[in-house]
Amino acid sequence: MPWALMMARFRLRPPRGSLRAALLALGPFAAIPPLIGFFIVNEYNRSWETYYINIYDNIFDFALERLGLYYSTAINNGAGLLTIMGWGTGAPTFTFDWLVRFPVVGESFRPLVGGDDGYGMFLNTFGDPEFNNPSGIFVHFYEWGGFALLEAALMGWLLGRSYAGWRAGHGFWCCAHAVLLVSLMEILRVPNLFSGRNFVPLALLWLVFRCLGRPVARAPASVRALYGRPNLPSAGPR
Repeated sequence: MPWALMMARFRLRPPRGSLRAALLALGPFAAIPPLIGFFIVNEYNRSWETYYINIYDNIFDFALERLGLYYSTAINNGAGLLTIMGWGTGAPTFTFDWLVRFPVVGESFRPLVGGDDGYGMFLNTFGDPEFNNPSGIFVHFYEWGGFALLEAALMGWLLGRSYAGWRAGHGFWCCAHAVLLVSLMEILRVPNLFSGRNFVPLALLWLVFRCLGRPVARAPASVRALYGRPNLPSAGPR
């Protein structure tokens, strides 16, 4: 995903209105076949050879059905969780997943966030613990009720800012957009936007671009006059 976004931003920028630009706009749909291929490669030794080879006629049928089950059961789990457990009745463990998984001190925050396993109880009673994806939408309404709309607005602003930074060629956002885009694409399946999986790469990127970069040098006045360019910014790396 980072490679694809970097290529699309810096190497594949055709003129607007061209056929190439129209084809590039279909890029997200072109990612569906590689998704199926990656899933097959990932599951081949993990579950196909050990179990499902005896159930399905071929690995392609297995991959399509298994992928469909991942997303359909996730949406069903999330909707069922709200129906059975109610809105705003759960501890915000999904929202603060990044905090309780914080290195060294994360466990000390778990009592503040809440340690109940309402979702686990729901799966054991009404669902299937093997298909435990909760979706990335419903769980926040389970935790916060109607106030989850504010959380959704925050996520929308962050993703919009990420996309704008990627289009502008900002160094941090060009790298961070890959992380956030994957979370957006997977929002029907898992609540990754607030997960510890996201925190580590985003925190490392922030450290690199904020604390370890060198300011961009200002071009000499003679060069600016020659090329008619304004002063280069003195902010961090771009």
